[in-house]
Amino acid sequence: MYREGVIQFKNALFADRARVPFFTRHMITIVNNSEQMVRLAQQMQTRHWPPGRHDPPAEEKFNKMLATFQNLRDEAARFLLEEAFLDLQKHFDELFTANWLVTTIPVETICVTLDDYFHDYNHLREKNFEYVINEAQCMIYKKYITAMLSKKITFKSVEEAQQAATKIVEEANQIRAFFKKIKSQVVAAEGINVDWPFEVITTLAEVLRCQDIEMLSLDLHGVVDKCPEVSEEQLARLVLLRGDVPRAHVRDMVAHVRATRRPTRPSTNPSLFKDIVFNDRLLSHFTL
Repeated sequence: MYREGVIQFKNALFADRARVPFFTRHMITIVNNSEQMVRLAQQMQTRHWPPGRHDPPAEEKFNKMLATFQNLRDEAARFLLEEAFLDLQKHFDELFTANWLVTTIPVETICVTLDDYFHDYNHLREKNFEYVINEAQCMIYKKYITAMLSKKITFKSVEEAQQAATKIVEEANQIRAFFKKIKSQVVAAEGINVDWPFEVITTLAEVLRCQDIEMLSLDLHGVVDKCPEVSEEQLARLVLLRGDVPRAHVRDMVAHVRATRRPTRPSTNPSLFKDIVFNDRLLSHFTL
């Protein structure tokens, strides 16, 4: 019932934000309280559970309770970020449009807006603050990649594609600098990796920077090596951004890259491509 109440509270905000003026403050409290319930339960178990005692039914109920509050913590933290991303969406929509190459406003505004929200997030307990930083970082980069692959623009020349590649790296570096600043507020920040998502974006930019189409597959292999979950559809959309690769060659190129990818070790890094899907599948329209 408590979770249902939290969801109703979130839905009320999304229906009419003016009706829920203190949403951020209340959701921060819910996140902190849920994490505290997990911590207190674990302390109680340590102090009062007899060493060596095995009671499978009791252990199952206890673990289920812990999972319930842990999942509620995670879900409430995502609701917290959904509020922020309501304000950010219009700026993500401005990325990779005809005007994007000549303006710095969208990413600057995204970072400034998030910075304002993170002033409130400072009231989260450190463990929760770290979780929100990681979730926010993942959401930012996923939305940036989604904008990149959404067919809103195709570059008219190799020079324009190289200009775009430089701009992509600059914007990714701007986002990384923001999260580095936020990370510095965490005492034990080993669980926050601000470099890996930046490296992913840089690898994507290299596909646009490549001057020789014959060498393009090497850069695509770099993308697949770093992100094995990337799909042929996503690779095709990235290649088509360049504007100089015939569509008839795109399907074969990305299929070959995926088929010849090297085995990789399991990664602890979050997947930036897994949940990026598009309603229209470009590859389904290509000639075999």
